[in-house]
Amino acid sequence: MQTYQPELEIKKAHDVRKLEPCQCGGLGMRPNMIKVQGKWWHGRCAILKFGIDAIAAMPAVASSGLRWSEIGDDAMKRLLNR
Repeated sequence: MQTYQPELEIKKAHDVRKLEPCQCGGLGMRPNMIKVQGKWWHGRCAILKFGIDAIAAMPAVASSGLRWSEIGDDAMKRLLNR
């Protein structure tokens, strides 16, 4: 899997506490990531690894922080229409 590095929004020192490593090797902000099988993933990485059906089957609260710009139109529509 190729490393994905989204733009990090670090506005203050406290934000560094929210950083989590993704399984792709990049860093992400925990509120915008999803925890699958005990590991943190960028939304894009989780969808590539597990598929949109597996992510949509998770509780809505688990995927509520995923960003439209990161996962794309089709995946976001699928999550909103579950």
